[in-house]
Amino acid sequence: MAKTVTTRLDEGYVKKIDEMAARKGIDRSALLRSFFLCALKEYTVRDSLEDYRIDNLDTLNYHPTLRDSSFYTIIFSLCLKRVYCT
Repeated sequence: MAKTVTTRLDEGYVKKIDEMAARKGIDRSALLRSFFLCALKEYTVRDSLEDYRIDNLDTLNYHPTLRDSSFYTIIFSLCLKRVYCT
């Protein structure tokens, strides 16, 4: 079951969020939910990469968090962090 999460934002951020939601034809809640879910996924991959030393790209398949991520997401994250396989 979904739980309600409340946060406070400066008025400028709320205005930008409302404008973006209006352009996309969705409400503020749906837009913020999308933002949070994307950020959570990105943070999870980044956090896992920091915790997990990569010696061989093949070992990524065995990491419990990264296993559920798309290969593209993992590679893109590695490139952004300038992590290279040894």
